[in-house]
Amino acid sequence: MHATRTAARSGPPGYTLIELLVVMFVLGILASIVALNMKPHRDAALATDASRLAALFSLAADEAQIRSRTIAWQADSDGYRFLIASDRGWVALDDNAFRARSWTQAPVAATLSRGHFSPSQGEKIEIPFEKNGVQPPFTLELSAGDVELALAADGIGHYNVVRPEP
Repeated sequence: MHATRTAARSGPPGYTLIELLVVMFVLGILASIVALNMKPHRDAALATDASRLAALFSLAADEAQIRSRTIAWQADSDGYRFLIASDRGWVALDDNAFRARSWTQAPVAATLSRGHFSPSQGEKIEIPFEKNGVQPPFTLELSAGDVELALAADGIGHYNVVRPEP
């Protein structure tokens, strides 16, 4: 005969305080990881905006030649849009690619190689894309907080995102 030993437990069945504390600790760690990953990083947001602008600038230069009309990029601290010259003056482009957009993480300040511009309420920066394809080189520096990126145009249709030199 074998005697089996059963552990006598006092009180109602349930979890111990240590087990509950360990579970709460693990849940706290997981919640903080999720919260940190959900918060967009400024540098990634600005890099996304700069890359999108490089592609849109190239498209705008081509579109100005195809339509034989000057297209302008206009921006302020909250966002940007594309305009086209018409018989009625400047009108917003209604194409989906050139729709008005907000910066991913506003406000964004911009500096153009032709002079400093830090948009405040109501101020805008403008870059024209001529119908004849002539585009003087420029550098557009974008900054959001302590993150800075530059968009360099070489004058022959190449637009590159670079880190600005200190």
